[in-house]
Amino acid sequence: METLSFQDAVQVIGPLGRSIDDIHVVLSVISGPDGIDPIAVDEPLGNYREVDPRDIEVRWGTHIGNVPVDPEVVRTVLFAVEALRSSGTRVQEGLPEAVNDGLQVYDLLRAADSMSTIAALNTARPGLIGAPVRAMLGNRTEPGRAERAALWEHRGEIIAKLRQWLTGERALVLPVSVDVPRDLRGNVGNFALLAPSRAISLFGFPSLSVPVATAHSGAPISVQIVAPPFREDIALALGAALEQASKWGRTTTLRNRIPDAN
Repeated sequence: METLSFQDAVQVIGPLGRSIDDIHVVLSVISGPDGIDPIAVDEPLGNYREVDPRDIEVRWGTHIGNVPVDPEVVRTVLFAVEALRSSGTRVQEGLPEAVNDGLQVYDLLRAADSMSTIAALNTARPGLIGAPVRAMLGNRTEPGRAERAALWEHRGEIIAKLRQWLTGERALVLPVSVDVPRDLRGNVGNFALLAPSRAISLFGFPSLSVPVATAHSGAPISVQIVAPPFREDIALALGAALEQASKWGRTTTLRNRIPDAN
C-alpha cells in the first residue's frame, strides 16, 4: 500500500442515488475489477433483497473519540436505531473499540501522506487549491520508511481487531458527521466535523450514508451503516429498512423531524 497515496489506498468513490434500488443498480455495474484500479477484486455483489434485517446484529454509537456531537445528530442516530429495532434487527449500544482506535491512526496516516499529486498541482496551478488543502500540505509530516510501515502495520492490526466482531450478518450504525448540515464558510478546514467518517475510512469496509430525518433547520441528517468486507448487501438491506422508516427514496422531502430533547 505504500506505493499508493493514503487516500487511494483506503477510500473509493461510491454511487449517489435517490433510492436503495438505484444505488444497487449502479453498484452492480461498477463493482469488480476493471483492469485499472489496483485494489479492485473479483468479488460478487450480493442481492440485498435476499437479506432479512431480522437476521442482522447491529452495534451502534453516537460519539467517536472525544469530539463533541450535535444533539440533533445524536437524536438522529437514536431514531435510526429504533427504526431498525422495529424492523426486527437486533441492536446493541456500544461501538467496537477498534473504531475509536481507527480515528487516531487515520489522522496519523493522513498527516504522513505525501499528497504528491495535489502538491504538484499546487506548484503548477496554485489558484486551483483552496486554503484548507494548502494547510493540509503545510502540515504534512515526513516519517521515515520504518515509521510509515509501522503505521500501516498498526492499521492492519486494527482492521483484524474490528473483524473479530464485524463479520457475517453484522453491521455498525453511527453518525456521518458530528454536526448538522450548515454553512461552512470560514470553517471548511475543520475536518473534525467528519470524525466518524474519517475513522471508518481507515478500514476500507463498505459504508452507506442514509438520510433518515430532517433537522429543525430543514437540513437532512444522515447516519452511516458499515458492513463487513464485501457485504454491501447487508448495508443496503439496513438502508432499505431506514428508507421505509424515514419515507425518503424518490420523494424530495424527509417526513420525519428530529424530536425535541426530553
